[in-house]
Amino acid sequence: KLDQTVREEHLNRSDVIREALRRHFAIREFRRLRGVLVPLAEKKGVFTDEDVFKSVS
Repeated sequence: KLDQTVREEHLNRSDVIREALRRHFAIREFRRLRGVLVPLAEKKGVFTDEDVFKSVS
């Protein structure tokens, strides 16, 4: 798959791997932060997008 992506995207292997790692670490950080923040939001009664909108409006 890596070689196919390199050909299709006209990139070198290093660039493809670098981008894949950047995305991987961004997703890991998002999940970590979500794990911390969701319980805090739920304690305050924020469960939906609408709840967030109401609290910031």
